[in-house]
Amino acid sequence: LPPPPRGPPPHLASRAPPPPPVHMVQMMAPPPLIPAGAALQMAPKVEHRVVVGTVHSYDVSKGFGFMKAEGLNGDIFFARSELPVELREEEKEQLLGKHMEFELKTMPDGKFRARKLLHLRRIGGPRARGRVIKYYQEKGYGFMDCGWADNVFFLRSSLPKDLNDAPFEELKELEISFEVTSKDGKPRAKGLEIVGRERQASDHKEPQDGETLIGEIVNFDPTKDFGFVRAKDCDQDIYFTRAELPSELSGSDRRDQVVGKEVEFEVQVKSDGKLRAHQMQLSSAGEPGEPESELEDDVVQEMEDFLVDNGNRQNYGNFTNRFPRVRKSKLLKHFRIVDGDGRQFVELPLDHPRRTAEESVEEATRDAPGPEEFVDDFPEGPTQEVGEDDVDPNEPAIPLGPGLHPLGVIRDYDAKKGFGFIRCQGLSEDVFFPRTALPKSFQGQNIRDMPELRGVQVSFNYNPSGGRGPRTDSVQLLLRWLAADKCWLLKRTPIPAKP
Repeated sequence: LPPPPRGPPPHLASRAPPPPPVHMVQMMAPPPLIPAGAALQMAPKVEHRVVVGTVHSYDVSKGFGFMKAEGLNGDIFFARSELPVELREEEKEQLLGKHMEFELKTMPDGKFRARKLLHLRRIGGPRARGRVIKYYQEKGYGFMDCGWADNVFFLRSSLPKDLNDAPFEELKELEISFEVTSKDGKPRAKGLEIVGRERQASDHKEPQDGETLIGEIVNFDPTKDFGFVRAKDCDQDIYFTRAELPSELSGSDRRDQVVGKEVEFEVQVKSDGKLRAHQMQLSSAGEPGEPESELEDDVVQEMEDFLVDNGNRQNYGNFTNRFPRVRKSKLLKHFRIVDGDGRQFVELPLDHPRRTAEESVEEATRDAPGPEEFVDDFPEGPTQEVGEDDVDPNEPAIPLGPGLHPLGVIRDYDAKKGFGFIRCQGLSEDVFFPRTALPKSFQGQNIRDMPELRGVQVSFNYNPSGGRGPRTDSVQLLLRWLAADKCWLLKRTPIPAKP
């Protein structure tokens, strides 16, 4: 018998192929109902382009203004009704220069018009708008769709704070603006803002560099050694690295061992306005509603002794290393916490009976002399290194203590991880230091922009730190003068052998 013919039977050859399974078809909104007798006309789907621009003119009396945006020729018109609700009553001066995200519409005459304006507090990457299509509240993440992607990942921490506990039913009704990023080639959203909703005014002041805050750790990735802490007095979650975790948590290898812990920490404000948490310590707060316990009298006495020995005051970082896990609110009942020289200090009250005659931090800062007021009492001449044979036999031995800075050499430093170690003759263990202990100009994370610190001679404030090993939170880099080029260079020296 001849082989059967290939292809469909003749009576089916002219039929169209069957439709794909339902799960392969992109779900679209149903078309609008057409009244009987009306002509059927399908309108094309229009995707509005999301643009960021800057307000450069606004007429309050006429209720409109203009913006400019990079890459667009000509002004972009906007009406007062398209402004965010919280800005519609603002004067011209308050609007000029503000960065706005908006939907760009091209009118029939070719002119541009802005719709649904959203005020951006900072400028980041490209932005888009979309709606939540999936949200797993218990897992803390979800997905959005927009004009160019239908599964854009986002974390709960990227939502406005008042929506962190919102269910999917509430989120799916909102139009959301977000900054577009990517990870492993997949789209991600961050910095989520709700379009058309009045932004709730914050009653929190912006954190200052060096300020101490209390918050809850809301996220931690033990494989990548970083996480975020949510402070009670701050509108944005604050980034931290494992090196800054309290000693009780620094070795944790599971997320649930860290998330949910309440910590006290020092905040650092980066040049781009982002915040970093440093010197984290577990908070000693009790359960909600439980009255805060008082410091024991012998503990207060020990703190007073410590401050008296250090001339009435000590910087907050060194003080909390000496007395860990003590809340700031408890300290304020017995001592002053004041700002000075870009740092916070714990100080004996001005009327304290044990206070010596030294100036307070504010007085010292206010009355500090300028460079022209200092008198050099030492004659000029070549500098000489002092060797062991040159030491006066009557020179007394000085034990290490607060305010005394031994010399050491940086054994190694990892700019990416943010910590390093100092080797010091006379100490049996190398001394740990975090990134924040370095001068601010040396706290960069990009290795290519940082000088090699290995082998640089330093002085540092020594803290034994109990079971954690020796640590310092203040490192001073020593410099040497290069007369030929008339400039200062880092002073380098061979790393001494380990004792």
